Order: sequence, then structure tokens, then C-alpha cells
Amino acid sequence: MIEVTNLSKTYKIKRRKFKTVLNDINFSVDDGEIVACLGKNGSGKSTLIKLLCGVLSPSSGEIKINNLNPYKDRKKLLKNIGVLFSQKSVLIWDLPLIESFKLYRDVYRMDKKVFEKNLNFLVEKLNLEKLLHHPVRKFSFGERIKSEFAVTMIHKPKYIFLDEPTVGLDEITKSIFRNLIKEYVKETKATVFFATHLLGDVESIASKIMLLNDGTLQYYDTMEEFRKKYLTHKIISIYYTRVNNYQAFKELRLNCNVLQESFDYIRIKIDNKTINDMLPIILNTFDIIDISITDISLRNVIKEIYQQ
Repeated sequence: MIEVTNLSKTYKIKRRKFKTVLNDINFSVDDGEIVACLGKNGSGKSTLIKLLCGVLSPSSGEIKINNLNPYKDRKKLLKNIGVLFSQKSVLIWDLPLIESFKLYRDVYRMDKKVFEKNLNFLVEKLNLEKLLHHPVRKFSFGERIKSEFAVTMIHKPKYIFLDEPTVGLDEITKSIFRNLIKEYVKETKATVFFATHLLGDVESIASKIMLLNDGTLQYYDTMEEFRKKYLTHKIISIYYTRVNNYQAFKELRLNCNVLQESFDYIRIKIDNKTINDMLPIILNTFDIIDISITDISLRNVIKEIYQQ
């Protein structure tokens, strides 16, 4: 379990001038949860991950991972933590990839059979077999990130911290990452905390969502509760040839939030609670060519939360 209490981090930027990057943050993460941390650039996402994995020490407050302090007890937590910073490589640049795996096998003092089993699993899942005996410096960006992730996971950590893990990857590789993380958590009950600005990552794998805004914790809850609270409306897009009932059309425009309208098209926002009552009215109001019903985009919901 991860427990964060009254966490703050302040940097000295000039003589007598300080910048608070994180201010009085409180949250907890249970085993087996996948937390997506979102925020604008400079909101404190990367700093929070560095604090959680023990790279930085807090200015005030407390972090406990499995009842240990990640900064003071780094050696004790080393075998249980995996960290990936997309902008900082853990690979040996001029040597074949397999040598990086062997290095971390020795760092974590892994049993040879366990190492081989974990390596074979990751190589298969991430399609790394053709890369194992080639120098890392020759890898494409996507190949390097896949390799970084595999090295991060080689010792089967219980706590995984990822900073923008899928940035710059193609959709197929992103899907491989997401599926592997979900499979790994399901099998091991590991805890994953990742910073991202890619909403596809959030929607695909997160069980909890965290929103940071200028160093403060603006929202933190399960994805289920987030959907109940904020995804309360549907968007209905209608293409039509004519209006059959102008009185119903007038009432529809009065009772719904019209987002966009033209001579043969209307897009409206309707409360989930009333959509079943409104659909028959909509169907009788128009000669419809095409109709679609979608959720409000996660991007727009988050934007609205930040504007509150």
C-alpha cells in the first residue's frame, strides 16, 4: 500500500526565492490499483513520481510504501520497485540489449532460473527477440521504450512508477503496453502509478484517476466514481432531411443543450436520466438519415474540472 500524507515539495530557485511544486498532497493507493496521474505541464506529476520512488525527499509530509520511507529505505525497497522515466535511459547505450538485462539481474541478485523465466516472458510479450543482441544505440524510439519497460519489469516489482510511458509510441505498441500492464496487475496484484497526458492510457487501464493542478490535488477517486460524477450526459448527433413536428422541435431545443446546428444537422447534450424519454421524441421529430449517441469526451470533462 502507498500512503501519502501532507506531502509538499519546494525548490529554491534563486537566493531567498522558492517555488512550491507540490502543496499538501494526501492520498493512498491499495495493492492491485492502477492510478493515472494527469495534469498540465508543470503541475507536479514528474516530481510526485520522483518522490514516490525515493529519488527526491519531501520538503514536508510523509510517504510510506509498504510501511517504508522510499527515500530513507531505498535499499530495502529496491527489489520491490520498478521505475521508468521516458526521458532517462536505464539501458547500456553501446552494448547489446541483453547486457542491460544481465546488469539488472545482478543488481537485483536474481535467481538465474527466475531471471530466465521473466526475460522470456517479457521478450515474447514485447516482441524483443530480434533486439536482444543489437546495440541499444541503433534502436528506434519505440524499440528503446519497449526495452526500457522490459528492464524495469525484469525483477517483477510490486510497485511500478511510470512517467509518460507511452509518449511517442505508435498505437500498436501502446496497446501492447496497456495489455501487458493489465495482465501483470491481474496476475500479481502489483500497484501501478503512472503520469500521462494521453487519455487513451487512462481510459484503457486506470482504476483510479488523479488530477493535479498547479501543485495541488484537485481530484482523486476511482474511475467508476469519476464516471458517475462527471459523465452524466450523452451527446446525440442527428442528420435529417426534414422536421416533422416543429412544436416538438422547439421543445427539444428548449429542453436540451444545443451544441451545434445547421439546416440538416443538430448536435445536442442530454442528461443520462432523461435520454430514454427523449429518444422517442427525437425519432418522431425528424426524418433521420443518421443518428449517433456518444459519451462526453474525457478530455472535455477534465478541461471543465480544471476551469472550476
